[in-house]
Amino acid sequence: MVPWASALSPGREPICLTEKSRAFFEASATQLARGRDGGTLADWNIGAAYLLSRETQIGFRAGIAANRNTPDGFVLFELAQRY
Repeated sequence: MVPWASALSPGREPICLTEKSRAFFEASATQLARGRDGGTLADWNIGAAYLLSRETQIGFRAGIAANRNTPDGFVLFELAQRY
């Protein structure tokens, strides 16, 4: 999950599809601010991840804006390595 955003998914954990694959649905707010400071940026997104090893994961997510301040949508491919 994204550590700098408030994430909501069933049980606050990803849904395990198999031992190595996960799926999730999130509502996130990457910026909480007054209108004069840019306003709140919020989005809805869905994605999945596959664990290549205990330390490496690849993933995909796509999202849409949850309010007028947020850009329309996004697609993200992820490669994460834990050190």
